[in-house]
Amino acid sequence: MHAATGADLLWIAPAAVQAHLVESDTELAEIHELEPWRIRVSDEGEAALLDRWRSHGRDCAILGLWCTPRRVPPLVSELARTAQERGFARLIAPPQPEKTARAYRDAGMKVLERVAVMRRAIRAGDLRDSSEERFETDGSTFVLRTADPSDLHAIIGLDALCFDEFWRYDLRSLERLSRTGHLVVAEEEEELIGYTLATAYGADGSLGRLAVRPSARGCGRGRSLALHALGWLADQGVRSVVLSVQELNEPARELYRSIGFEVVPGWLVASALDLPHDRSEER
Repeated sequence: MHAATGADLLWIAPAAVQAHLVESDTELAEIHELEPWRIRVSDEGEAALLDRWRSHGRDCAILGLWCTPRRVPPLVSELARTAQERGFARLIAPPQPEKTARAYRDAGMKVLERVAVMRRAIRAGDLRDSSEERFETDGSTFVLRTADPSDLHAIIGLDALCFDEFWRYDLRSLERLSRTGHLVVAEEEEELIGYTLATAYGADGSLGRLAVRPSARGCGRGRSLALHALGWLADQGVRSVVLSVQELNEPARELYRSIGFEVVPGWLVASALDLPHDRSEER
């Protein structure tokens, strides 16, 4: 695969926008201008979109790969060379249903983790009137409100307490997600204790993040955040909401089940390929 030309963007942009990998063809054009290595094409009309996974790691993510399954292994090998040349240590595959992830296993990728998908229909009772809500629990009051840009650094700190290095957000990722989604924080005595991120795509919605400070869990704060997000999604006209949760995070699955989410059969898998280490950098 080689770097895309400006003409290639005309056919790559619709697929990338439809997959919510970029917000617009303008964003894809900006990537092409500033970081052309991220958009790759083949002579057979295949394409890939790459990016850094997180700024605090050395992982390169395949955000999208448009090709037939049989072409995944050779194209992953080429993308791995591109990632290695850029100094990355691992190449991350896009999340795949476990049943269809064989092509990436054939490319030498190993499963990092399995993720459950849960779904819930929006109900009439989910609609809410206020953008700010106050709750009483254990003799204390916490407030839910829409986040603003000044909250992002505190949210990043909270995220690091709740998720491991691979899954936690960096500032760049959170800034982008806050532009396309609805970011809400929970505060108690002016301290950030939780947040959630919801996104609407027409009639479909996602609950992309729910995090509560470990010391503040077990008192209904996570449930309140989730219900608040469902209310916002209902107000946007969303009819069905999906979320993903790590295989071993049973407390989160139990919370989601308690508010009406059901597990979708099958698993998504996160896979990665370790890249050869260039020892010349050590000299």
